[in-house]
Amino acid sequence: MLFPALLLLIIVDVCSFCIQPVRTAGVPMLDKYSVRARHVIFIARLVAGQRGAKAIGVDDLIMAFLLEDQGDANNILSGILSGIPEFRRLKFENHPRFFDSNLAVDLLTKMQGLLSRKTPISTAIDLPFSRRAATMMRVARSFADNSLKKQVEPLHLLAAATQDRSSQIAQILRETGITQERVLSAIGQAPN
Repeated sequence: MLFPALLLLIIVDVCSFCIQPVRTAGVPMLDKYSVRARHVIFIARLVAGQRGAKAIGVDDLIMAFLLEDQGDANNILSGILSGIPEFRRLKFENHPRFFDSNLAVDLLTKMQGLLSRKTPISTAIDLPFSRRAATMMRVARSFADNSLKKQVEPLHLLAAATQDRSSQIAQILRETGITQERVLSAIGQAPN
């Protein structure tokens, strides 16, 4: 069984039902997030659970962004949700990649070496966002609020993640030239 809050959001996206939005501890309602941004959050939960984390962290969200950016969301989510008939009819949108494929593979390899591993946590168990990840999500929301779309997109999440000075993975991104300014520029938005 998948963790209930995000499974519900994905099913809602798939079925196009209108229901009361879900709140996730300390994070703005996810109804203000695009489908792609929700996929990033869902994949981050899977990444955190696979490594046995007690909370979804900034590093999990960055890794999830890379996977989604490279078009791996369909492979990851289809294997998990293939038993849901509505999901089988869902078509994932193609989107331009932010990261070059070679750079993404290099970054993912480095990231996997940095993340600690413990006993995996079942997907049936909800994981909260860490304080830093919740703060990052609020910053991403503020970026979206200042944009024309008013919806959090994956690049808003990445721009917010690059601010985290305590994340080794965010540091690797900055060393690679992936700065908040560069990400916001790709969105067509000036830094705050």
